[in-house]
Amino acid sequence: MLRLIIFITAMAIAATSAHAVPSSALKGSGLGVAADFKLAQSNGHKLIAPSAAARIARQVAPSSKLLNVRLSGGGSPRYVIKARNKGKLHIIVIDAKTGSVMRR
Repeated sequence: MLRLIIFITAMAIAATSAHAVPSSALKGSGLGVAADFKLAQSNGHKLIAPSAAARIARQVAPSSKLLNVRLSGGGSPRYVIKARNKGKLHIIVIDAKTGSVMRR
């Protein structure tokens, strides 16, 4: 749980300090969700923060352990979040623009 809190805090800090990156939006920098989020923001996309997506996933699967948060998509950006509950893997997809749950 402490690792998750540290991860979410780091994502929130990274998301609030976005810098312009000369590349096309959501191409995927390979540096992780924070870098992809900054890249999308610098290209004019208004997206929810990775920490907000993690919070939404927590509401969808409250007893699950969040394993991974990934930003993907192009014209329809979304966060793909992997969570585990009682040994079972769940994929939660959240619209990165609106925050709505696309898939549980």
